[in-house]
Amino acid sequence: MFKKLTKKFDSFEQEEKWLHDLALQGWRLENYEDVNIGNCTYKFIEDKNAKNLHYQIDYRLFSKKSEYQDYESLFEETGWTILSKNYSYNKHIFISDTKEKIFSDDHSQFERYKTRFTMARTYCVLFIIQALITGSLYFYFDTNYPYLGAITFFGIGAAIYNGIDSLKRYKKLNKLVHT
Repeated sequence: MFKKLTKKFDSFEQEEKWLHDLALQGWRLENYEDVNIGNCTYKFIEDKNAKNLHYQIDYRLFSKKSEYQDYESLFEETGWTILSKNYSYNKHIFISDTKEKIFSDDHSQFERYKTRFTMARTYCVLFIIQALITGSLYFYFDTNYPYLGAITFFGIGAAIYNGIDSLKRYKKLNKLVHT
């Protein structure tokens, strides 16, 4: 039996706890669709042995497939299986029957939130630039191209969304630095 759920989380710890709670109910995460904006879709399979599973989440960017394969091998050697489909994913969910945490120290916690913050900030800036360009074109062409207006409003909305996300990540980073 399969279960498909869509959900959004503000923290990695919150998402890991949710995944573990579903494992305790007998649901093992089979795969997920990585998205940078909005909700993530998770696909679970019923598994009576899921109660022994633990999840850890990392947020990392790879420019080459070989970097991802090295990353995958490193964690598989320590008993963690990566569920991300390929190196283009930013969020990487690991599954294992070990209780040892991948991100047990403050530095590794800080680094994964720093990467997430940097990505949200980058998207915010890119969408602001996109909105400025399309907005300028919209007014330059005397509004003869209404889709430019729509694209401009999309850029503004996406910039606001990523700006808020960036602020949330910044607050989390500040907490980690000051603890």
